[in-house]
Amino acid sequence: MKKILVIAFILFLLAPRSFSEVEAAKPRVKPAGKAGAVAGFVSPSLRRDRLALIVYFYNLTKYKSVSYMLTYNANGIPQGVQGSVPVKSYSASRTLLFGTCSKNVCTYHKNIKDMIFEATAVTKTGKTEVKKYRIKI
Repeated sequence: MKKILVIAFILFLLAPRSFSEVEAAKPRVKPAGKAGAVAGFVSPSLRRDRLALIVYFYNLTKYKSVSYMLTYNANGIPQGVQGSVPVKSYSASRTLLFGTCSKNVCTYHKNIKDMIFEATAVTKTGKTEVKKYRIKI
């Protein structure tokens, strides 16, 4: 049952859509480098309030390891987060906040510039795949 839900979710994400006014106003995340490049294991998108990046990882079982790093400048101060994703399941997701939280109170960074998200995956054969995205807020 889980496999069917995961497959249906991925097909939903990959299905072609016509853009209405609401969808056209949605923030876009563009891959750095080649225009229109499609990542094979990661899909980042801005949260609606633009205070976080939601990252979906998929096809994880064909990799030995998957890690990520988000860097940006907030008020001229370098900020960032890095981590890894367990590859035991087919998919995973992470919400990367642009700020800090303590005791359920979050302080968000302001004047964010030069944001880059980079995901690195090592295949079971030892090949390294890197996907780099420039995030515009």
